[in-house]
Amino acid sequence: SKPTFDPETGDHLRNEYTFQRRTSAGTETLSLQGNGNPLNSGTGLIRSAFRPSDDATILGFFIPANAMMSVELRRTSKFLKASNKASLAEKLEKWGETLRSAVWEH
Repeated sequence: SKPTFDPETGDHLRNEYTFQRRTSAGTETLSLQGNGNPLNSGTGLIRSAFRPSDDATILGFFIPANAMMSVELRRTSKFLKASNKASLAEKLEKWGETLRSAVWEH
């Protein structure tokens, strides 16, 4: 995921994905004009703006979803290897391992 602030200057960087609606419940929309709370760089994790319950996340790196994605990326890479798609399989395997390491780290 891309960070939402510049680590060198501290300036706010608008996220590519935003979601904002008029509501009286804070869990129904993303804070900070639809950007959500700030995200750090270099975590290796994938941002989740909403939880499976459809509530907005406060902490943007939802670990259970990242863990599931890691497993599925590595599983898909095995199918791709068997289908002679070695290059794509290698990319998915590497991404799955990177994500797995990030989950354990964070």
